[in-house]
Amino acid sequence: MMAQDDRGEFEINIKTRQAISLVKTDEVTREIEAEIRPLPGVAHLLSLVGSPVGESVTRASIIVKLEEYNRARSHTGGHDAGA
Repeated sequence: MMAQDDRGEFEINIKTRQAISLVKTDEVTREIEAEIRPLPGVAHLLSLVGSPVGESVTRASIIVKLEEYNRARSHTGGHDAGA
């Protein structure tokens, strides 16, 4: 059973070490993006580096938007059990 509010996306939260600069946090975030982007079913990424409160330069997040379920299955060669 699927949740009624499934939006087809998830968020990855990143926290680097305290002494890391914003530039380094951005670099780490881009490395993670490079690992996620080619995965089957990934449609879009939205990355936010820095935070408006507290330890702003050590935090980032990546919102991963997934392809629609039927579309993702056709790209990976998946088949429905009933087909």
